[in-house]
Amino acid sequence: MILYVLTEEEWEFAQEEEEYWPEDFDDRGYIPCANPGQTEHLVNELNLTDEPLVLLTIDPDKLESVIIYEDVHECGTMSPHIYGYINIDAVTGTEHYELSRHPMPS
Repeated sequence: MILYVLTEEEWEFAQEEEEYWPEDFDDRGYIPCANPGQTEHLVNELNLTDEPLVLLTIDPDKLESVIIYEDVHECGTMSPHIYGYINIDAVTGTEHYELSRHPMPS
């Protein structure tokens, strides 16, 4: 299982399109995701702040795009990156994600 956080608005649009491409995909080249326990770092990397957020649980076996585990920030932690889109049928769960319940460590 891998995790991804997006805004409620992005999630609603992705469900209509049956796939998700983030707006910055062309610049970044991949969708940064997280393993369990890495979600706070992902939220920080994506600069998500005061918007209502949704946490996606994604089944890697159902994902149509390639996943590569990398340490792109050279911090000693491997994180999953999706090189392509997230097909909605690979999403096995969703929940509201509140920043106040998951603060970044200082």
